[in-house]
Amino acid sequence: MGPWVYVCEQCNGKSCFQVSDMLLPQVTCSHCGHPKINSPEAITRTRVLLDRHNWYAGFLELLMDMEDKLGIEFRDDDFPGPFVTWRQLLEVTGSRCGTSVKEENIIAEMAALSSVTTDAIREGLDNLINYQA
Repeated sequence: MGPWVYVCEQCNGKSCFQVSDMLLPQVTCSHCGHPKINSPEAITRTRVLLDRHNWYAGFLELLMDMEDKLGIEFRDDDFPGPFVTWRQLLEVTGSRCGTSVKEENIIAEMAALSSVTTDAIREGLDNLINYQA
């Protein structure tokens, strides 16, 4: 995620902050020192956005590792929703591999590449993947 540009309401100066600075209770203008208070709602929204961003980056890394390891290629429309369950990943991977790779081997690869145990994946097939790089 790129920088956050804040235009000061007192001096109209532009200050660049990291997105994570939005998690702070306040930031100050780099030109005049005027404080900008970040509301609890803005902090919560930012935290959710950062979590989604981190999740997606980790999920893409997992997909690319699986493509390399299994010799398959996922399509953009394989995962239409913003979050994916282990079952969805298993089913799509199985359809890409055909009958050449057994379900248990796909789960073993998912576990090895995500650092989640095979038992945790099997028990939580309908849980959302919460993987971060």
